Amino acid sequence: MPKIRKEFSYSIPNEWYSDDFSQGKTDTWTYEGPEYLTIEIDTVTGKEAGWCLYNAEELERPCAKDIKRYTIDCKENPLVCEIVNDQGRDEERDFLESREWKILHKAPEGYEDVEIPVNYCPRDLYDEFNVKFDFEKQEFNIPIRTWKTVEKIDPDKVTWEHLRRRRNELLFATDGQTDPNMPAELLAEWERYRQLLRDAPTALEQFGPFWAGMMLPEEPEGDTALGEEDIFVDIAIDDEDV
Repeated sequence: MPKIRKEFSYSIPNEWYSDDFSQGKTDTWTYEGPEYLTIEIDTVTGKEAGWCLYNAEELERPCAKDIKRYTIDCKENPLVCEIVNDQGRDEERDFLESREWKILHKAPEGYEDVEIPVNYCPRDLYDEFNVKFDFEKQEFNIPIRTWKTVEKIDPDKVTWEHLRRRRNELLFATDGQTDPNMPAELLAEWERYRQLLRDAPTALEQFGPFWAGMMLPEEPEGDTALGEEDIFVDIAIDDEDV
């Protein structure tokens, strides 16, 4: 299967992890991969099933009963091919390793800044794991990556009560972490960490509870005890709410 390089323009949202494209922002990217990709689609759900097919041997295998194959011309649909392509992407890897980040919310001393990338690549914005095929329109739909669709969190539903609950869990996790015989400097770090947690609702009030949850201080000598992925686990939304 011959490979091609195809530069294309694509829409980007007004803000990171937003589905609002009203400002008409665009960026460019270069697809590099097979000229054609064959996708297996579940005829019941419309979702992609399995890996892309590239070679003749794969295409000669019969489909399962509820699977239909669609071949994409990547010269005509480079964005779709960029998102669904399963082969290695040296350009994307180099881009992710070298790109710059900027501070979205500068945190008070002792808390964590919220950073987002300065430049995006298509997979930052489009969800490769939930591509669907619209049988009526005969086209692929690629969902936008947002806080709701990826992290299962609705920022508008996060309250200060959720933040305080999270803060209290982190405080509880520090019980037994200190000892009067530990080095004075380390003991002071733990005491400062606990105080920062206690002060968080007030110190981070200007940012709102959602962003404040990302700005909680880092635990001494490592990551926070409960893990970043658990910031607001108690208000994770269901897929049908998205």
